[in-house]
Amino acid sequence: MLLEKPGDVRHENAAGNATAIYGVDAHPSKLLFATAGGDGSVKIWALDPQGGGIAAFELLATLSFHEQAVNCVRWAGHGRFLASGSDDQLVLLYELQPGAPPPVPFGSNAKPNKQNWGRCATLKRHTMDIQDLAWSPDDRLLATCSIDNTICIWDVDSTSITPVMNQPLHTLSSHNGWVKGVAWDPVGKYLTSAGEDKTVRVWHVDSFEEVEVISEPFEGYDSFVYSDFSTSLATDAVITRDIPSHNKRELLRTHVLPTMATNRTLQRIVAKYQLMLSDIDRGDAETDGNDTVTEKE
Repeated sequence: MLLEKPGDVRHENAAGNATAIYGVDAHPSKLLFATAGGDGSVKIWALDPQGGGIAAFELLATLSFHEQAVNCVRWAGHGRFLASGSDDQLVLLYELQPGAPPPVPFGSNAKPNKQNWGRCATLKRHTMDIQDLAWSPDDRLLATCSIDNTICIWDVDSTSITPVMNQPLHTLSSHNGWVKGVAWDPVGKYLTSAGEDKTVRVWHVDSFEEVEVISEPFEGYDSFVYSDFSTSLATDAVITRDIPSHNKRELLRTHVLPTMATNRTLQRIVAKYQLMLSDIDRGDAETDGNDTVTEKE
């Protein structure tokens, strides 16, 4: 595995100072990835635009529709829509629009967009900061979670999206603290959530009833992912668990790596904080320090 920190990928405030990157996600089928920043914007980048290796990047669009820091960004599986969640309590959906992008406002120092990405929906229900969001495997539902201790399930089928949406299909409120993350299993049977109450909760998608509460003595965690080819769930902190059998299989402990995302088509891994891109066909690799990543056979 080859890891590289791309210095050209950055977010900046109005004064030109770098701001934090809070979220990153790779497009499911194209050489694109999106970042979410403390400057309140979402940026879309071309990965390897000139075919010269993973160190080459090109900024395609800056989406400045949020009013506060953007914490998470996720592509739908079909790649048509991009979703973002922010401290401004809003979830926004974007879509590539026909025609040329609008010109930069007079007097602005912003770079002109090269692709015409526009906002197609605003989801309003949460009353505090959005922490995470996840598309269902069939891209018909979107789960969002917040510091308001709730999870909202939205109908985001392409025929159901409207410019303003304020009525989710379900609101899940079992957590006794703010909800840090949400993830769907690969076949769409379960939704899993992680909370500040140090529990992982599993919901059956047919009814969105809670079917399991995992309350191991966690020190803390921020995110988790399901394996692609089984029903195993992995958190970034301590466990993997077989959901149907309820058996804990392995204890884990990772370093500070609060957000992870993979893309099998691009064969890239992207990680939050110190943004890194890796080519997982290039062998083993380790990085030192707080952003430790280890890949072993």
